[in-house]
Amino acid sequence: MIFKERVTAPAVNNKYYISTKFGGKCECIIINRTTGACLPNCVGYAWGRAYEAWGIKPKLSRANAEDWWSYKDGYKRGKTPKVGSVICWRKGKAGYSADGAGHVAFVERVNKDGTILVSNSNYSGTRFFTKTLTPKNNWAVGAGLTFQGFIYPPVIFTAEKPESILSIKNADYPVSIKQGRYFTIQGKIISALPMTKVQVAVLDSKLAKYFYRYEKTLKKVKTFDVHLADDTMMFRKLKKGTYWYRIMAWDTNGGHTVLKRKFVVK
Repeated sequence: MIFKERVTAPAVNNKYYISTKFGGKCECIIINRTTGACLPNCVGYAWGRAYEAWGIKPKLSRANAEDWWSYKDGYKRGKTPKVGSVICWRKGKAGYSADGAGHVAFVERVNKDGTILVSNSNYSGTRFFTKTLTPKNNWAVGAGLTFQGFIYPPVIFTAEKPESILSIKNADYPVSIKQGRYFTIQGKIISALPMTKVQVAVLDSKLAKYFYRYEKTLKKVKTFDVHLADDTMMFRKLKKGTYWYRIMAWDTNGGHTVLKRKFVVK
């Protein structure tokens, strides 16, 4: 399952943070009696965020934040942060609300330096905010709050795929050429991710039949000079008609059309 971190506030109509009594998905206490919003409130936020990120309704507590750690929800717990987990703090004695209700937040990111980015909401305070915490001070988040641990997600998360960004620089492509003339291919494909294959081709007007095709398997490179396909294209052998000139490249996310142009042989 792909984990999508939240670093901006959820929309006011996001159902994960609106009470079920108002058509939403959150089963925590209502804060706004007009809209049915369960925010601002750390419990309503963490419960809704878990639902949103995990993709299933959580079995987490809906009581005071400091009671989540000891609640019998069946989820594994630990002292090591994991993306998609709930982090818990108590204030004073857990279960004794007279000295405070504690706090819960959601782990959005575990950084290489050991710090974590958590998303939060505060009862009668800020609707949404993020904060970077460090293990050096035992994940301190506020005065009087004592770290209890992490409640781990019941699903396995994988990293979100990086975005494919491909472009072609200094491209020279046919538009209209005379029959029997040769066309010199130029251009450099530039990819944000490693490329595994490239294809340069001439196809018929319906993009159904190849007339010429150059394909090469690549060893995860990020640039490729398309002039290497020159000897394969054989433009001078094309009959009069309409054709497509197409360049495709494959990266770790799959295949992408880098350039596609229609041209005519007269």
